[in-house]
Amino acid sequence: MGAFHTDRVGEGENSGAPCNPDSIGRNINLRPCNNIDSETDGSDFTGRVNLSYRIDAERMLYATYSSGFRPGGVNRNPVRPPYGPDQLDNYEVGWKTGWAEGRVRWNGALFFEQWDDAQFGVAGPNNITETVNAGEAEVKGIESDVQWAVNDQLTLTASATYLTAELKTNSCQFVNPQFDCSIPGPPASEGGDPQENFTLAPKGTRLPVSPEFKMNAIARYEFKAGSYDAFAQGAVVYQGDAIPVLAVDDAAIIGKQPAFTTGDLSFGLGSGNWTAELFVENVTDELGQVTRYPPCAASICPAPLVVTVRPRTFGLKFGQRF
Repeated sequence: MGAFHTDRVGEGENSGAPCNPDSIGRNINLRPCNNIDSETDGSDFTGRVNLSYRIDAERMLYATYSSGFRPGGVNRNPVRPPYGPDQLDNYEVGWKTGWAEGRVRWNGALFFEQWDDAQFGVAGPNNITETVNAGEAEVKGIESDVQWAVNDQLTLTASATYLTAELKTNSCQFVNPQFDCSIPGPPASEGGDPQENFTLAPKGTRLPVSPEFKMNAIARYEFKAGSYDAFAQGAVVYQGDAIPVLAVDDAAIIGKQPAFTTGDLSFGLGSGNWTAELFVENVTDELGQVTRYPPCAASICPAPLVVTVRPRTFGLKFGQRF
């Protein structure tokens, strides 16, 4: 059950007054003023229904409906209206199966998600993030994982997800029910003219930070090294390209986060109640991009800052059970 939520900022006699920098920490009678006096509230019901059918002891099918809800909130920029709650309906059918006398496990699911009034961050003045309700969106996908115990020593594991995620309506700078971005926004200052509305992202735009394809694979070999229990493991992870932000003009300037692949290696020994492991993460020192963003407005600072995955890292782990 979604709870009633109220988010209010700026109650008090100074609400809406111009901020006086000299009042900060210098005069106890002049507290920092509040320039926001807004509130937002929302409530919803969330639930989950699951049906399953067991074919036999090793195989079953299931179907799930679930819903989600996030309350709205207040933006830090006083000329940006508060943003409302968003809701998600998820429909999923899947399977969980075992084969070859339990040596093979294969699970998977197909899912479809309807996202209403989707909340997304956009860059406002001075590159301060503002949250908007971006309209309606859909996510369709399939995910699967398989584990194969080839023998008592070698185990292979792999998983993958493919999805398409896109807007089903135009996303506007200021929300309007028709999604045509024709209703002007509030005045930027008291008594001023309404702000011009425009399309941040048209219908069909791919949702940001959502790679279409992700996968990983692991091979683990366990063996005896003298009197020690030992293992050697290799893992590889692949992630497809992604759009960094929702607004198409900013996304064109910032550029995509390119696809990347990383690999890890590890070797371990153990005996009794202790274990030791030597590992190498990101063996090829791949500069996979986790995110990219401009230091100021993209139109002014077109060269983005880039956050990458951890560079090649060597390490040693030791564990002791007591």
